[in-house]
Amino acid sequence: MAVTWVDGTNFVYGSQDFTVSVTGPAGLAAGDEMLAFVMAGSTVTPPTGWTQIDSAPTFTNTTRTLRLTVWRKNAVSAADSGATFTFTQATDFRLALGLAAARGVGGIALSYAVVDNTATQTITPASATATGDELFLIVAAVIVTSGGNYTLPDGFSAWGFNDNSDLRILGARKAFSTGQSNTGSVSFPRQTGSPTNNGLGTVTVRFSGATPGAIVSDPGPLRQPAVLSRLGAGVLAQARADSALGPVGFLANHFIRSTVSDPGPLRAPAAVARTFPRSMMAAASPLAMVSARAFHDFTAQLEAAGAITYYACNLVDGSVVARVPISSWQGTLQTAGAAYLQAVIPAVASTAAMIAALSSGAVFVIYRGARLPDGTAIEQEMARSLIDTTQFDQGPQRYTCTISGYSDAIAPPTSAYPATDRTLRGVRSISSGAGGVRVRCAVDWFLRPGQIAIAGGVPFVAGYLNYYALTGDSYMDVGESAA
Repeated sequence: MAVTWVDGTNFVYGSQDFTVSVTGPAGLAAGDEMLAFVMAGSTVTPPTGWTQIDSAPTFTNTTRTLRLTVWRKNAVSAADSGATFTFTQATDFRLALGLAAARGVGGIALSYAVVDNTATQTITPASATATGDELFLIVAAVIVTSGGNYTLPDGFSAWGFNDNSDLRILGARKAFSTGQSNTGSVSFPRQTGSPTNNGLGTVTVRFSGATPGAIVSDPGPLRQPAVLSRLGAGVLAQARADSALGPVGFLANHFIRSTVSDPGPLRAPAAVARTFPRSMMAAASPLAMVSARAFHDFTAQLEAAGAITYYACNLVDGSVVARVPISSWQGTLQTAGAAYLQAVIPAVASTAAMIAALSSGAVFVIYRGARLPDGTAIEQEMARSLIDTTQFDQGPQRYTCTISGYSDAIAPPTSAYPATDRTLRGVRSISSGAGGVRVRCAVDWFLRPGQIAIAGGVPFVAGYLNYYALTGDSYMDVGESAA
């Protein structure tokens, strides 16, 4: 399936701004891919529903570093056309934003080229070779002191350009066929004088087409859709079953080797999806008791793919969800006592008022995420808690907020499922004594209190989990509760 261009926005720029907003491009539809390109001088917080794909510094001086960052809209709909999207940075400095959208996208690949603090006005974007009918985007930015025009590689057409006295940024696109590569340079001629220590940066984005092996859709008399699946090598497969009496029975993204079966809404199973050799999702008929049961261990596949892990936090206040960055978090989940969760939100100057106004019922949710080389992001909820305490700490260089809270003890599983036993990875130490076994190890995506953990070949029931996620390091303690 060939990728087609939908539309893009012009770049909006603020010289000393905390926020910048753009309106979604016209003609969007469900399933489209939309990216945001942000040039900023400090930590950026996106609107709800956006995930960072990658980022690179393009200009550095004694006080600031400008970064060109690419964000992806997690789910695009027709309503996003004309909607306003606001990105915020922690401190007021140069801030630019533009959007681009394409249709029929099955994969995304990014590569940067940067020339920092060099007296030049020309840069060669990273080159790539198309493996099918693909759409290439180039976004380039330069720090300047006088304006002018630009030149693009042959065949590229600009979809956005902002010509400002101290930052110029443009976006261009071109369709490629199998075996073709992008070549040539981007140049920003100056109206007067010669270039002096300008930070030049570009990112090349490859949109490859979706190549589904099968598409299954069955609205069913009570559900719409009952099953929707897209399967094929190199393509994320998606299985979805909506409950007859509620909005969603289950929703899951899976990699290749998935199968979907739907014998009918009144027969069991209504939907079955297998992902990898050991994983299964099943939803009984709409009139049965069980809506869905699933276990999908993608740990090894993420490691083999070279995924980069990260942590994120959502603040949930009723129907309002706000994503905020976190510099660290820690928590305890256990079966014999209350759970505890704490997170530190950095650079809160632009979000302090929102945090302070949260209601007494607001919760915060910690996610562990993994970003694949093609830009796909997968997130798993690790813990959540009511926000019991909020503490702001402000100094000459830092302004942070620490949120914390307690929640109920974790109910252990009522039945044993051997498929959910977890062999602990990255073991740092094993201790044993009157309080039982305690293992310090890498953070496990799926282990929860009450499940079987295995360390050194010895299984034990995990009575508690202590999480520690700090800058540059994360680990967990898994232990038995004292009898």
